[in-house]
Amino acid sequence: MSTAPARRVWYCSKANGMTSTAYRHCRARWTQCFLGCPGRFAAHGTGQGLAPPGTRNPLGLFVMLLVCSVVCHAPYAYTQTPAVREYQVKAAFVYNFAKFVEWPAAAFASLQAPIILCVIGADPFGEALETLQDKTVRDRKLGIQQYVRAGSLAACQIAFISASEKEHLPQLLEPIKDAPVLTVSDMDSFLQAGGMINLVTVDSKIGFEINLDAARRAGLTISSQLLKLATVVKGKP
Repeated sequence: MSTAPARRVWYCSKANGMTSTAYRHCRARWTQCFLGCPGRFAAHGTGQGLAPPGTRNPLGLFVMLLVCSVVCHAPYAYTQTPAVREYQVKAAFVYNFAKFVEWPAAAFASLQAPIILCVIGADPFGEALETLQDKTVRDRKLGIQQYVRAGSLAACQIAFISASEKEHLPQLLEPIKDAPVLTVSDMDSFLQAGGMINLVTVDSKIGFEINLDAARRAGLTISSQLLKLATVVKGKP
């Protein structure tokens, strides 16, 4: 008999057929999720832990729970290093950005075409992106392409540009500045260079900045709800 559950569950219960070892692992992951994840967010009060409905920004809490669901489904997240956990959280942020961005129809080859998330440069996410592969976003599957060449960025809907490419950033962004590609990074001065969303860490909490002008120029529509959660918005809503 297997010593681990054959499927992922949204809560921990021996009634689901979990062994004692699997039950302890599940409880540990969810404990980290609800005690560890909230402290990493800068978005409008979501960094102080879970609160009763209506007492905090509801969308911020919603985003936090989605991030936690991704992080805590990663295998044995409670044993991983802070750097690994950081990029699990950032991967979940990128996934959730897609829920609040609208692409023009011309950005896709067909109604069934996936949203392609490309990673340019050194991949900092490790196995974190595996939890996002084939998830549904805006009625489309999410596809992941790693180590994408600069000349192929126009085929992506989301492009995460690694900090390893900072010296080449202008050359990467210029050819796609008018293309419907959501550019995301976590490097200094990304918005000033023409990037659209930059993940930032302030007081050990992860937040994000948005360059609304760049997104509009590319034909992308960013939800006002996401704008409210940004620590900085460049351009008038």
